Amino acid sequence: GVVKSLDGKGAVVVLDGDVEGYLRASEVARDRVEDIRSHLKEGDSVTAMIINIDRKNRSINLSIKAKDHAEETEAMQRMTAENSGASAGTTNLGALLKAKLDNKNQG
Repeated sequence: GVVKSLDGKGAVVVLDGDVEGYLRASEVARDRVEDIRSHLKEGDSVTAMIINIDRKNRSINLSIKAKDHAEETEAMQRMTAENSGASAGTTNLGALLKAKLDNKNQG
């Protein structure tokens, strides 16, 4: 989305059309962010994850921190899967065949 407005504690982000979400300063980075204006300005393009939809108050909460964490977790899982597939062939015939089949199914 695109940052529409900022106050010290967060930013209003236009997601799609007239749908807006709120990005709290604490959800911008892992490090403590006192004032979101030190990280973002109006018109900045941001990629964030929706972390909560409050239907009663009609608000959407966003997080860059959660998006980054999810991407890191996914990358680690992919790396672990690739490494275990590569070493599986050295353990036993069943693991070798499974690794071969997995590679064949992916290709």
